[in-house]
Amino acid sequence: MFLHLNKSAITTGILYDRVLPFANLPFFNINTSLPDTIDLSFFIQGCSELRRAAYTPNSTLPPIADYFYAIKKQEVLTKKINISVFSYNYNYIDTNAITNRLLSINSTDSLFYDVPGRPYSPYKLKQTSFVSPLLSELDYATGPFNFTFNDNNYYRNHLLP
Repeated sequence: MFLHLNKSAITTGILYDRVLPFANLPFFNINTSLPDTIDLSFFIQGCSELRRAAYTPNSTLPPIADYFYAIKKQEVLTKKINISVFSYNYNYIDTNAITNRLLSINSTDSLFYDVPGRPYSPYKLKQTSFVSPLLSELDYATGPFNFTFNDNNYYRNHLLP
C-alpha cells in the first residue's frame, strides 16, 4: 500500500503503518484503562515491529527476537537479568490524512499516493519508551537474580534526556 509514497517525508525512516500493529505502539499507555506495565513478549514484539517498519535496516534498530532469546538463556544460567530500555522516534500516518487531502488512495490499484502541494505532512512523529527485564515471570521462580543495566541494553534512535 505504501509503494508510491515519498519516503523523504518520513523523517525517522520508520513508518509504523507498514506492520500489523500487535503492540499498538502509538497508543501504548495513552489509555489509562490499559495496563501500564509490559512483559518480555511485549518488549520483543515492539522491537520487532519497529525493525520491520523501517525502510532501511541499520544499527540503530532494535535487535531481532532471536537476540533477546539468546540473552534470556544466558541470564537463566548467570542469574544476571538485563534491564533493557527501548526509546524510539517513528512516524505513523495521521488518521485524517485522506480526509484532509494529505494522501490519496488510487481507485485502480488501492495504493497510497502523495497529494502534491499538501499543506502539511500526513506523517505524525511519535516517541515510545518502555523498560523491561529480559526474562519472563516464569523464569524468576529459580532466583535469586541480580539486575543489571549496561549500554548494550539501550535501544534507541535518539538521545535520551
